[in-house]
Amino acid sequence: NYGFFEITKVKSLSHDGQSKLIDLLVLNDTPYNIAMFEHVGFFRHLESEKKLTKTDIFKKLAAIFECSKDCIKGNYYALDEHSKYDKSRYTSHLHKEKVKTDYYSLK
Repeated sequence: NYGFFEITKVKSLSHDGQSKLIDLLVLNDTPYNIAMFEHVGFFRHLESEKKLTKTDIFKKLAAIFECSKDCIKGNYYALDEHSKYDKSRYTSHLHKEKVKTDYYSLK
């Protein structure tokens, strides 16, 4: 519904690579997933192509991941190195390098 497989970085993966990407998302926790979504451009895609606001995005992802909207929001903003969000609570920034490594291993 949200066009995840339309994103250039997802589309460029082989079918096997896409399956492995989904496996990574299923096997890892929310902070990792938020970092991966940012890396592949899912947030940008939802804003520009699906015309969703950040608030709408946070609500929809919270429903999918069965967590609070604040969990999604905090992890999203924790990716910004200048963010004032509590980085001991929202740990997505710790996954930035792992996400890159994992993504490029799918190619």
